[in-house]
Amino acid sequence: MNNDRGKVALAPIIARINTSWDHGSRSSGRLGRTEEVSFSTFVRVGRYTLTRRVVLFFTMVVGVYLTISIANMGGYVDTIMKAEIRENFTMAMMGSKGFQKISPDARATLLEATIAQDENRLGLNTPSSFAASATLGMR
Repeated sequence: MNNDRGKVALAPIIARINTSWDHGSRSSGRLGRTEEVSFSTFVRVGRYTLTRRVVLFFTMVVGVYLTISIANMGGYVDTIMKAEIRENFTMAMMGSKGFQKISPDARATLLEATIAQDENRLGLNTPSSFAASATLGMR
């Protein structure tokens, strides 16, 4: 085969590489090729590591946000909590002897006021979207 052609073609390339490695010297104060290569490698590895960490951080933030929004079922959890509050107060007041002695209109008013107060305490009566409540803080 043509093994000689391969050797001849590589000789000028090897000669050029050898001269570029000896371009600088430590005694003259200039950086040599080996120092440039190691510094360049260090910079590339550092840049890669920093970029990787930033991307992983944002990936985790998006993942946590999506997990919470899926678990919240698009705000349906608020509806469930309101229904639970209404049920608990209605059952508690209907079982009370003192509540039975009040007129039906006063019962309804007292029940609605108590439910509204508890919903206000939990922040369930504020009209806001899930995205707005998620950015302002979780309840």
